[in-house]
Amino acid sequence: MRFPRETEKLIAQFRSLPPEERALSEPSAYPIDTLLEIVAERYRIGKPKVEEIVLSRWKDLVGSENAQRCSPIKITRKGKLVVAVANPMVRRELMFKKRSLLTRLHHLPECSAIKDVVLVAG
Repeated sequence: MRFPRETEKLIAQFRSLPPEERALSEPSAYPIDTLLEIVAERYRIGKPKVEEIVLSRWKDLVGSENAQRCSPIKITRKGKLVVAVANPMVRRELMFKKRSLLTRLHHLPECSAIKDVVLVAG
């Protein structure tokens, strides 16, 4: 059973034992500005998300014709970009261009984690 530090010192003196010096378990204090920087970096506050980057460059990625007939839906945790496609013709065309689409995606900042493009009817 642990007692407060002062109580342990008294018990050690009473028993003629040397006092036990234990390390403080409290975390060291950081200035608030340092903590704010750490939180902002960890949660990417103020930086665009991958989804926003893809949406803003969608016309450049698939072309203006295809951009009107398909749109990105989400990026899964496994790094798959899910794209809703209006008709089978556009789907077939994008399937042929999938490798070049992935290459263009990887050249965008923060988009190198996208590993595949999944085309779904929508």
